[in-house]
Amino acid sequence: MDVLIGTLDLPLCLNPVPNRFCPTTRVAATSTIFGWTVTGPLPPTQQVPALKVELKEDETHSLCQQLWDMEKVPEVSRHTPEEESALQQFSSHLTRESDGRYSVKLPRVHYPPQLGDSRRMATSRFLSNERSLLRKGKLDQLLPNLKALFPNLKANVKKRSHPLG
Repeated sequence: MDVLIGTLDLPLCLNPVPNRFCPTTRVAATSTIFGWTVTGPLPPTQQVPALKVELKEDETHSLCQQLWDMEKVPEVSRHTPEEESALQQFSSHLTRESDGRYSVKLPRVHYPPQLGDSRRMATSRFLSNERSLLRKGKLDQLLPNLKALFPNLKANVKKRSHPLG
């Protein structure tokens, strides 16, 4: 046996090509993803030995499992050692609370990666946004709202000489 296909999966194997059927011989040809299959009765003069296969459910399961085990692609971990440690820690500390919520203890990073220097880029972006708001006349509308949100804010756009001053 090369392929075992269940009746539920058979329609998934059929191609949308029309079937061929000969009414005189009652032979049908069907296009599948595996190629063409031919079904129908044989002429009475031709004797073909019949093959009868009987499989119990547990044997079928065992044979299918062997097939899948043979075809299984080996798992390759693509995680760094730190990620593996975090995944292990997550698995061992995941719990379910009495109210149904999940709880997990987050891992600590002992050696955090160095952050880049983005101050110059952030300052440039801030000034660009400020110029855009000034050009559109919206900065004067936003400043009272910002001062209400941040009472210690001492911003005077027109008198500022330093970009962050």
